[in-house]
Amino acid sequence: MDWSSVVSIAITGVVGIAGVAGAIVSARMASTSATKDLKLSIRAENDRVNKAEKRRIYAAFQTSVESMLRAAINDGIATEPEEKKEARAALETAHNQMYLKFNELWLIAPTSVKRSAYHIMTHFNEYAHKQEQWMGEFSILQAQSVDAMRADVDETS
Repeated sequence: MDWSSVVSIAITGVVGIAGVAGAIVSARMASTSATKDLKLSIRAENDRVNKAEKRRIYAAFQTSVESMLRAAINDGIATEPEEKKEARAALETAHNQMYLKFNELWLIAPTSVKRSAYHIMTHFNEYAHKQEQWMGEFSILQAQSVDAMRADVDETS
């Protein structure tokens, strides 16, 4: 065997090993990049799902508030005994539903939204004592609540 054959075989071997090492390094880098991309994708999907869940809960609370408001209005304008009895029953049902939605909201909402929703709840509790003044103040509280919820899910009006 002459030296030129040995050198040729050695160079071929070194190039082959370098090629394999390069492929391994390249695969490892691609794997790391893919892992980072997957983590970012999962985080983005989790954020999207969390915002969607908040929107659902906030919408349900706002719907229950509207139902409570309508029941309170009907209770305030009812005059006949049977009509008053039905209005009170509807008011009680709406009140219970609002409390259920409020409790769900309380679990997921930031402090600003909790505070806003709590003000609405306490305002409804004062309804029986001062009905006329109550209506004017309520619209302000509801607008503040909606603004806080929209801010929490990065939406503007």
